[in-house]
Amino acid sequence: MKTRDRILQCSLEMFSQYGHVKVSTVEIANALEISPGNLYYHFNGKDQLLTELFYEYEAAINKLMSFYEDDVQAFEDYWAYLNVYVGLIQQYSFFYRDMKVIFDENKLLKRRFMRLVNNHHSFFLKMLTSLNASSEIKMSEAQQSSMADTICLIATNSLDTQLAEEDYDLQAITQRIVLRIIMLVEPYFSSESKEKYQHEVEQNPVEATSLFS
Repeated sequence: MKTRDRILQCSLEMFSQYGHVKVSTVEIANALEISPGNLYYHFNGKDQLLTELFYEYEAAINKLMSFYEDDVQAFEDYWAYLNVYVGLIQQYSFFYRDMKVIFDENKLLKRRFMRLVNNHHSFFLKMLTSLNASSEIKMSEAQQSSMADTICLIATNSLDTQLAEEDYDLQAITQRIVLRIIMLVEPYFSSESKEKYQHEVEQNPVEATSLFS
């Protein structure tokens, strides 16, 4: 892997675990066992690192959304897809935790970030609308919109991520968030959907947090 890519990967991991505010470029360089000068040869500071990481995140979310129509067919597919989507959000969770600091300093990224947040809402609403259209859940349009807002808040503002510095486990965090979302939507499941859901619970009595993943 090229040094530039290693710097981005290490920055992403450290920002996600500790938060962008708590990590310096010197600490990133030390973690990679390179000199700060080597890091600055590739990036002129944290602002450029953040910009590059945001573009990566934005592209990954847009690519994932573009596959939605082909990849989501059966009831279980929704939750497997949601697991991937939420996992991607959590991988870049520092943008949400530190957004006031990050975006107060970068107005261009702030506009793109707000557009991305709106896309999150649109995706969750689309998922709920599809489930409702296929009679997997029963919700009014107003309930779907409100639920999409709530899911968006849970996915992007998880307390798990904020408390995970010492024992950071992205997969476990993602699974807990997805389980919360499933439990939130479960009261609206149709009878058949509840049976499918209960079947998955029975098949995974110990690994309940990995349902549909």
